[in-house]
Amino acid sequence: LTPQTVVLPARGETQAVLEASWATPRLWSPADPHLYFLVTQLTREGQLADELRTRFGFREFWVQGSHFMLNGVRVNLLATSWWPELFVTRDYIRQRLEAIKAANCVIFRTHTQPWPEEWYEVADEVGLMMIPEGPVWNDRDTYRINDPKFWENYGRALKAMVDRDKNKPSVVMYSLENEFYGGRLAQGSAPAQELARLGQRMKQWDPTRPIFYESDGDPGGVADAIGLHYPHEYPEFTDWPNTAYWMDQPLRNKFFAPTDEQAKSWVWDRKKPVYIGEFLWVPASDPSWNTVFYGDDAYLDYRRYHIQAKADAWRMAIQAYRHYEVGGISPWTMVEGGPLDDTNPMYVAQREAMQPVAAYVREYDHNFYSGERVNRTADVYNDTLRPARLTVKWALAEGDRLTPQGSVTLDLAPGERREMRFAVQLPVVAARREVALRLTIERDGQTVFADTKPWSVFPPLKLQ
Repeated sequence: LTPQTVVLPARGETQAVLEASWATPRLWSPADPHLYFLVTQLTREGQLADELRTRFGFREFWVQGSHFMLNGVRVNLLATSWWPELFVTRDYIRQRLEAIKAANCVIFRTHTQPWPEEWYEVADEVGLMMIPEGPVWNDRDTYRINDPKFWENYGRALKAMVDRDKNKPSVVMYSLENEFYGGRLAQGSAPAQELARLGQRMKQWDPTRPIFYESDGDPGGVADAIGLHYPHEYPEFTDWPNTAYWMDQPLRNKFFAPTDEQAKSWVWDRKKPVYIGEFLWVPASDPSWNTVFYGDDAYLDYRRYHIQAKADAWRMAIQAYRHYEVGGISPWTMVEGGPLDDTNPMYVAQREAMQPVAAYVREYDHNFYSGERVNRTADVYNDTLRPARLTVKWALAEGDRLTPQGSVTLDLAPGERREMRFAVQLPVVAARREVALRLTIERDGQTVFADTKPWSVFPPLKLQ
């Protein structure tokens, strides 16, 4: 940058603006979290008087139709979140954020408040996108929502969050609050209007980042993305996995109520992205809820089957939401299941369901007859930040023997989903035989995805 000379009187101050174009910077992203330092020096009479080092990264993030965009390509926000963690070390934060990335998440929401600054600084280094959240949540007995002073203080807190974090490349979007009025205040009410007004002010304070409201839809049409929580939960809905594909029908859930009427018939019109920031919490205190998946066995070990049932529901729901191309997907919450490793079924389920390059078979039936030709449907994903030529192969496995059944090569853009249909020819058997559908994806000659579905093949049914 070209130096600039300023003249100041005693005890005076001024502002100096230095700028220059940079045509080809190296862009920050989860795949390449590249950071720069801006070194600002102040000299007086040829001597260095002060120096400031400011860390930053080049990247762009915006909303385009029903999708999120990062550096000019579509990105799906495969996410997680949990309760605030305070008074922890920087090494601990790094371990947590790296474990989140290892679960195939690309973004993390700091639930109910802007967390200590180290979380965002480490996210810059690790390459994890972040959503700071305003410090207002669903405590209806505390907030004086009819007092102008409450809204003034709330606005000051949001402004402080923006001022602190607006130069961090990992911070890509702001959530103004968590479950503040969804389900209890109608659209158009005075508090909803105040939320919309604060959203407009957020865009003035930082016009480079989208905003949304966790669970509270789109107050006043100000949000860049529509926030939903708990739209379709068990045991209210029990026909899993079929019920996971509910988004073709109007949403009938009291939690999300943009208006009293729309609460009965909301349908995503795809004019804006949907960010489902929490789903399938299932706060059951007894085993009965988990009988949806495990029947009477749920009573044998409450914690074990509760965690496993949630993990199963997550896997089904995540795959369904990816099928619908929901922009943000975040089940609540993987830390409930234990450490962030393979001992935690919820962590494992989220990691498996959020693989960036994947082909998920939609049908779950697994018992068939001798010689049957089985038709399957799969959603193929490229949730990387670069185009991919993928070869999808399917085969029938019997013990160590693998019988190829077919393959197809697909070219997918970043963030793209492609539906494919294929058929598998089953063997002729005289007695029950265990086989498996083996689905793989190859990219550049390397296997980047593999999944096995156990099947049973029965001899022909004989009618007496």
